Formats: sequence, structure tokens, C-alpha cells
Amino acid sequence: MAAASVLLGLTPTILAKLGPTIAEIALLSSRRPLLSLLLSMGAPVTCSSRFLQFENPVDLLRRPERTGILKPLRFAIAISFFQYVFAMLAIINLIATSVELGRKTVLSWRCSISWLPLMWAITPIACYAPAVLSFQIYRRKVPSCPHTIEDSALRRAVRCEFTISANNRNTMHIAEVSKQVHPGAWSIFLQSTSSLFVILQIVFGTAVFSSLLYIGVEDATVLLLRYATSAFLCRLIMYLELEGMILVAPDQEGNR
Repeated sequence: MAAASVLLGLTPTILAKLGPTIAEIALLSSRRPLLSLLLSMGAPVTCSSRFLQFENPVDLLRRPERTGILKPLRFAIAISFFQYVFAMLAIINLIATSVELGRKTVLSWRCSISWLPLMWAITPIACYAPAVLSFQIYRRKVPSCPHTIEDSALRRAVRCEFTISANNRNTMHIAEVSKQVHPGAWSIFLQSTSSLFVILQIVFGTAVFSSLLYIGVEDATVLLLRYATSAFLCRLIMYLELEGMILVAPDQEGNR
């Protein structure tokens, strides 16, 4: 029982290393907001930057040591479709695991409450929200790429949402990766708030998981693997999108 408590207590910290970072979700939200929302709901814990240290999301596109490993992909529509499917599966698995955990265990300091694991599982979306807002404020300071008149904002948004980043060359203007734009106080404050929320979520998760009773080491291991599955699916989707953005960024710089 004590070994299971130790493993469960380490679960939030372990999962934090598997999920997307707040900067990655913020960057993806500028291209595919719906997908980024699903990923923020499907990842049990997010990986945070250091508190009061601003991590500019566009720095993720600056990879001088290498280019992106992806090439423009065929069957992009099918790939985009399965990204949403896997993100939904991650959310369903996360919710089902948390509900089952609450029903089959007892929290030592709140014996009558069974919904705290589920509450912990849905809090990452609140952790990501300030970081997304921080990046949106930053983007407003950057000159945007002009669009054709006949291409409406709604049409651009829909096309951008359902196009994988490796095949999307019209949504991240080179000015947005400029080093000359300072993020500003509000962007730094909001991202630091997001980092603080992540720390609190990990502490809360550690307090909840380490206090669960009537669960053995085997069940705790299965629980960790089930949560890790959701985190891995979200990380895999995020990795594909990030590599796609790295791929198109040099092309956009060359066409500036």
C-alpha cells in the first residue's frame, strides 16, 4: 500500500514530462484553436516553463541546428481527421480513468468525495488558458500578413483549422517569428500565471493521488499507464504539428 502511494504521488510529476508544454499549446492555438483546445483537455498535466521566465512560443520555430524532419504530407485530410479522433480518445480515456479511480478508491482526507480525481483531470485547460491569451496579446503587436480581399476571415479560419501544419503555408507570417518584438508586461504576467497554475495543479494532484486508499501497486501501475496513454497521444499530435510548423517557417522566411 505504501509503495502504491509513492507511485501515485509521483504520477502527476511523471505525466508532466509527457504532455505538451504551455508554449506549444499557445503556438498551436494561433493556427488550429479547436485542436489545441482538445489537446489541452486530453493531456492530464502540462509541462510548465520556469515561473516568471517568459518562453516565447515562436522560439519553438527557431531551430538553427536542424530543419524540421517532416515533408509536406499526402493524405493530409485523413491525417487531420485522425488527429481529432486521437485527441477525443485521449479525452475519453482521461475522463473514464478519473471517474473509475474516484469510484473504486477512497481519499483519506475526504472520504465522502469521489470526484476529486476527475476535478484534477479537467484542470489543465485552466492552466493553458492564460498562456494562450498571453500569446494572442503578443501577436497583436506583430504586423500581420496581408490577405486577399476575396478570402474571408471565416474561410481562412476554417481552412487553417483543418489543415495540418506541414501543408499550411499561409498562417504564420515571418514577422511573427521576429526577435525584434518585445512580449510586453501583460504577456509575461499571463504566461507566469499559467506556470503558477501548473505548479498548483501538480501539487494538488500529488496530494490527491498519494492519499488514495485501497489500491495496490499493480493497479497503480495500470492507472499510470492509462493516464500516460492520453498524455502520449496529445504529445504525438503536438509533435507532428510542431514539426510541420518548423518545416514551413523557413519557406515563409524565404518568400518574405
